[in-house]
Amino acid sequence: MHPPLPRGLAGVTLGKVVANTALRSPYVFLTPIAERLHTTVGHLGFLLGMAELWGLSTALIGRSLDRGRYPQWIVTGAAASAAGSAVMATLHTALGFAGGFALAAAGVAWYTTAGHAWLGREVPYERRGRSIGLFETSWAVALLVGVPIVGVLLTLGRWWTPFATLSALSLVSAGLLWRALPRRAETEPPAVPARLRPNPRVVLTLTGSFAITFASISVFAVYGSWLHDRFGLSTRVVGVLSVSIGLAELIASGATARFTDRWGKAVSVRRGSMVMAVGIVAVVASPREAAFGVAALVIVFLGFEFAFVSLLSIVSEVGVDQRGAVLGVDHSLTTVSRALSAALATTLYDAHGIGLAAAISLSAVALSALAFRLAKVG
Repeated sequence: MHPPLPRGLAGVTLGKVVANTALRSPYVFLTPIAERLHTTVGHLGFLLGMAELWGLSTALIGRSLDRGRYPQWIVTGAAASAAGSAVMATLHTALGFAGGFALAAAGVAWYTTAGHAWLGREVPYERRGRSIGLFETSWAVALLVGVPIVGVLLTLGRWWTPFATLSALSLVSAGLLWRALPRRAETEPPAVPARLRPNPRVVLTLTGSFAITFASISVFAVYGSWLHDRFGLSTRVVGVLSVSIGLAELIASGATARFTDRWGKAVSVRRGSMVMAVGIVAVVASPREAAFGVAALVIVFLGFEFAFVSLLSIVSEVGVDQRGAVLGVDHSLTTVSRALSAALATTLYDAHGIGLAAAISLSAVALSALAFRLAKVG
């Protein structure tokens, strides 16, 4: 029988579904939003990409998390998401929308980092994979449930209606979490060192996390264009098929809750990385049938999500009494990894097709595996 989950996990996960929906839905509905804001998809997409760099701010909250202030930062993240969604609904310009998105992106980053630090403190390492796996289902649920609801609201009401709705829901979530979560950690936090002291194990773990994220985005950034160019699929069909990626995320997050603690965190990361590598090879070797191409992509993201969510347990432990600071740095580096990988992969795809981007993705998977092997994490 499974041990009980930490008090408040269900509420924290539901609140994160709302916040994640505010972050994921603008990309899915970029074309109609850009039209309403009288701008181009490229211009608005660029502004949103730059706005996501506010996720770098997680590096600044690590010491506060190490002092046990997880509830405050979870609630602050939900409130920032509420404020950002309100700005997106209110300021009907491309720059104003991007400004609200930046605030929402920062809120999600704070919420996520605080949630991981909280679970790292409150849940013993040997059974932490289950709790983090359940917490991380919020990303997939946002894509599978939240984003379609946003689409319905966009169709039935004014274009800003879903963002006003998300703002209200996030504000309610912040209030409920403030009442439900304890004001301080369940266990007394240790004295916080004067500054972060990274040891070789921490550096190697952060390197592995950076590399596997880089590998995933190298494929994610170009998969829509690849499906269109190789199989002649329309934008609408690509959007429908993207639901399969959301299902892969949900299955993988659920699998981590079931298997990561049983197999061991390092073994789980290694197995997920191997599945991901198989999928990348299948993408390159895929025949002309679209079904094979979609299946290959599902394998890539299934493997990545399982490896990455399993990895979060390691990151939340490797810093020991500085886990908040390490998580903050890790999430900042993940933001940089996504930005660099997307820029490189799209440039290479334009010039050389999927082959070179896939080769770089495989190399990043190998680098990640080497880093974790040298780190000797359990």
